[in-house]
Amino acid sequence: MYLLQNSYYATLLAVRTVTTENKGKRTAGVDRVKANTPKRKMALVKDVLDTIQNGWDIYRPMPAKRIYIPKANGKLRPLGIPTIKDQCHLR
Repeated sequence: MYLLQNSYYATLLAVRTVTTENKGKRTAGVDRVKANTPKRKMALVKDVLDTIQNGWDIYRPMPAKRIYIPKANGKLRPLGIPTIKDQCHLR
């Protein structure tokens, strides 16, 4: 598990999955950051790798953006949208 977490290529794959293949790739979290350009994607890779190498004990995820989606019966369903960086850490 340690090798996979510190792998540069695994981090590249996680960022690629979150920013290109994910259905919510154009949705920003509470930080309002979208990684839609190659320059921003590489900055995200560097940021995620720095967090991993500096230790997980100091990393705290941002709060999820909360939106409500209307259901067919008139009630609202809560939906939490994490930031792009937090999504990469989850992958």
